[in-house]
Amino acid sequence: MATVKDEKYSPQSLECPICKSIFNNPKILQCLHSFCRKCLESYDVIGAGTNSIVCPLCRKLTPIPSEGAHILPSNFLLTNALDHLSVKSSKEYTLHCTNCEDEAAATSRCLECAEFLCSNCVLAHRRIRVTKDHRILSLDTLQADKQTLHRPSFCSQHADEMFMFYCVPCDCLICRECTILDHRGHKYAGLKEALEERKILIDERLSFCIEEKIPPVQDALHEVKAMAAKLRARAEAVKSEICATAEECVKRIVSRKQEILERVDTLEQEKEAVLLIQQNQLETELFKYTSSRDFVENVVLHGNEVEIIQLRQLMLDRLNELNAVKLDYKEPEENDVIDYILDTEAVENVATTMGRIASSVTFTALCSTQGLGIKSGKVGVESSFVVETKDRFGNTSVEGDHACPVQVKVQAPEGFFLGNKVTNNGDGSLRVRYTPVTHGKHILHVEIREREIEGSPFSVNVVEGIDYTKAGPTFMKIGSQGTKSGEFKQPCSVITDKEGNIYVTDFVNCRVQKFDALGKHLEDFGSRGSKDGQFQNPCGILVDANGIIIVSDWDNHRVQLFSPEGKFIGKFGAKGAEDGKLNHPAGLALTKDGNLLVADKDNHRVQLFKMDGTHILTFGSHGNEDGELNSPNHVAATEDNGCLVTDTENNRIVKFDCAGKFDSSFGGKGSGNGQLDRPAGIAVDPEGFIIVGDFQNHRVQIFQPDGKFYSAFGSEGDGEGEFKFPGGVALTKDGRVIVADRHNHRVQVF
Repeated sequence: MATVKDEKYSPQSLECPICKSIFNNPKILQCLHSFCRKCLESYDVIGAGTNSIVCPLCRKLTPIPSEGAHILPSNFLLTNALDHLSVKSSKEYTLHCTNCEDEAAATSRCLECAEFLCSNCVLAHRRIRVTKDHRILSLDTLQADKQTLHRPSFCSQHADEMFMFYCVPCDCLICRECTILDHRGHKYAGLKEALEERKILIDERLSFCIEEKIPPVQDALHEVKAMAAKLRARAEAVKSEICATAEECVKRIVSRKQEILERVDTLEQEKEAVLLIQQNQLETELFKYTSSRDFVENVVLHGNEVEIIQLRQLMLDRLNELNAVKLDYKEPEENDVIDYILDTEAVENVATTMGRIASSVTFTALCSTQGLGIKSGKVGVESSFVVETKDRFGNTSVEGDHACPVQVKVQAPEGFFLGNKVTNNGDGSLRVRYTPVTHGKHILHVEIREREIEGSPFSVNVVEGIDYTKAGPTFMKIGSQGTKSGEFKQPCSVITDKEGNIYVTDFVNCRVQKFDALGKHLEDFGSRGSKDGQFQNPCGILVDANGIIIVSDWDNHRVQLFSPEGKFIGKFGAKGAEDGKLNHPAGLALTKDGNLLVADKDNHRVQLFKMDGTHILTFGSHGNEDGELNSPNHVAATEDNGCLVTDTENNRIVKFDCAGKFDSSFGGKGSGNGQLDRPAGIAVDPEGFIIVGDFQNHRVQIFQPDGKFYSAFGSEGDGEGEFKFPGGVALTKDGRVIVADRHNHRVQVF
């Protein structure tokens, strides 16, 4: 038998929170808080629009049974504790018999009937057949052994029978009569056996509540209280600073001093009010968990089998409800930022310029960053990003530099920190600028008042490359019109290998030419024809990690593979519209997993192949709707294994995901920034920027990873940096842009 812990049941803990008197027939709500039955029946706080009562302690709604509040579960812990305290106090005052109306002094208690008995009732109890076998203990015995007095629980169907068993299929307590009548043939278990099995789930839920729910709320409450203390301390420190300044300025600043002090008080009150609200909310949240914890622990500790099983589902429901709540306590909703800023001209005009109060409403947890500077960068090119500040309500926080200090640290791979500049835009945002000086992974920390902003620290991939906004001057030109080695007739596509060599498909001359990184001709292979290793207008070109050269053979409607030395080693494809067949294959691209994308131009689609020519996937069809294509010219693979396609006759760039599903598109016919006129070549740099050969606009355009226009260079002509129908584009190892200047019969490097 469990014993009563007196410290758990002080006189105060046995008072009803509503009437402030000792509990009388205490009933339990779904939140596990208890109140007198009569108090609940007369309580006037009812949930709006519901037949429910609002708990005065935690505000949870509990539906009122149609039969009335008396149907709510009784709190046997409290009734047992009250009985125990009555027995304990019987030495100090007379405890009357509750079985008769003579008001005789009680000498004993019947444990089965839960009645205090006088000596006459004890004799009568032992004579009557129904009660002669009941356990009757004297008050002296009860006082000595300090055992909890458990009131019996009787079957609702058979009033004289106590619960003795647990029916497994019906999930309820039953008496001996029930096993013969209502639950005949059902599987049932003894109370101890049933409790052992079902107590496991209670223990699990209770442990989860104790370990996973209560500590975060306690931590959040502690942090809020600590911030409130810091706020008060900071406010006092600021007041002292103000007073020290005021004393130096004597009488002329008294009125100004008072004004500023009042401002500090106001700020403190406003901030503390916010913190107190949050504190109260957290204390209420914590109370929900701790009170439920205490209740369940007491039930498990002090209850007998019947009582625990009676309340099992109620406790499980409450624990499940509490444990299902998602906790999201990030930080105090206010801060201790109250600073006193001394005006440097105070000596000259002390009466009106003694300083001012600076505060902040910025809530770090809701602030965010956006911009490429938190993801990628280029050596020697300024990177930037924007910090968007918010208050605790999610509204833009417009403050001065002092009130919202943003600390930024950019650490290079070598360990040193880069300088950076933070500019307050005056609209609740701040722009951060820095310039990487080495390539590799940089670590970027963004903090507001020593708290990391969401996502910080960021990993920034810095690569070698050119500043696209300054592109235009030609770094190198290769070739001129002709048929000799090193000369071209309409160069179509370009690519580089891992050594930096440049490969060019010489479209009309039906060959592939290879140059070193400085533009020196090394070799060429191929000739006009349809035999293995011959071409009818080679178009797209790739070089894989092993040096294998892949070429799309335009008018032979196939793809050919060559060794690093230019020797034919394989082919696939033939003219047709079925999967695996081709109709003027153009641009090529390699996915991250080593498969080959082919722009099947006159079939108005893209096909994906293994390197041995096995068909994997086809996507796109003729048209101008989302996911449709009209003469796709070139393709490029993205970091996420997606595909970018120059949808030439639709004058746009279309993105598909790795499964060939339409993702997005950008562009549109025209000559303005971001508009296209029969786009041809396409490439993607390590930062995700998209380089496009804008064929009939005679220029190259660069788009941000999200498709927004970034910059452009080039114009129509045959001078340096000018184009006549630029086709394929590619990138060198150091990030320079290579362009097949098709009708100028040359290749330009920028």
